[in-house]
Amino acid sequence: MKKGASPPKYTLDEIAREPQFQDVAWLRERWTPGFTRSKRAIDVCISVIFIIVFAVTLPFVALAIKLDSRGPVFYIQERLGKDSIPFRVIKYRSMVQDAERHGAQFASIDDSRVTRIGQILRTTRMDELPQAINVLVGQMTVVGPRPERPHVVDEMSAIEPAFRMRTMVAPGLTGYAQVHAHYAANSDQLLEKLEYDLYYIRNASGWLDLNIMWQTVLVVFRRQGT
Repeated sequence: MKKGASPPKYTLDEIAREPQFQDVAWLRERWTPGFTRSKRAIDVCISVIFIIVFAVTLPFVALAIKLDSRGPVFYIQERLGKDSIPFRVIKYRSMVQDAERHGAQFASIDDSRVTRIGQILRTTRMDELPQAINVLVGQMTVVGPRPERPHVVDEMSAIEPAFRMRTMVAPGLTGYAQVHAHYAANSDQLLEKLEYDLYYIRNASGWLDLNIMWQTVLVVFRRQGT
């Protein structure tokens, strides 16, 4: 991809009219047993490294979170995994306690509910470090679509049925949509990210995963995470 060029993606119009998205036999051709085994091996290796980093930094991050605001250190929430199987994702708490006491809502870039330490954790993506546990046990992968809450998948699938296709593969710590699209704060932006997610699912490869990992490293060092 040339410098400054837009990353490739599938538009919703292409998704609606292309037969390849109506017959998902291509999924077995792209996600072969060999590819999935190698992807799982990489997941285990990387998650073990991340868990070591998590264990070493936990006392310091936990203290910072507790000193900055009231509430637990970790935030646990139900998300949908591969084949729409629910699981509980674990993250560092980056928002004030009871941030959704008035009901579930989208987070925004300048969300007032995000704490001072939470902002640092989000921009460096350290808030997602505990999810290495989810990767190690096989509920998530290193590279894949972002795991969404069940009600978000239901609501978005009612708007665009192709949205549920994201659950054909395991959700990831990072992904093609996460590094190439802005943070989704509404349904329109979620549909934009869907275009990137489906491009990844259709074109997944070891090289693409490596590129996404490298782009994620750049995001972390530039503190561009959300």
